[in-house]
Amino acid sequence: MTRMIIDCDPGHDDAMALLYAARTVDLIGITTVFGNTTVEQTTRNALSICRLAGLDVPVAKGMSKPLVTPAPPVVTADMHGANGIAGADLPEPDRDPVAEHAVTFIIEQARRHRGELVLAGIGALTNIAMALK
Repeated sequence: MTRMIIDCDPGHDDAMALLYAARTVDLIGITTVFGNTTVEQTTRNALSICRLAGLDVPVAKGMSKPLVTPAPPVVTADMHGANGIAGADLPEPDRDPVAEHAVTFIIEQARRHRGELVLAGIGALTNIAMALK
């Protein structure tokens, strides 16, 4: 079975991707990044989705702004709601993210699962850029 980390900014689309991946691949972690909303909120969303689906995988919080361009204001509230996943009735998270930063988590897991790991970047690719750097 494919081992995978999903790097995302959980809104509606990423929530569906996480739920699908949890049932079809060996999901070994979720890393979060700014995007639909702040990285604090995307991390909270990821933890809530894990609780909802009974997923016991590490969630690591990552980058809060782009590397090169100025950080955009969070203006997606019209589209994604204040929490980045408007309309979804998610439970409160029942745990915290791991202490390890998402970039470090990606690097360590890539070393641990050399040649076996798929890294699916479905949010801003800033964590992945930093891991490659």
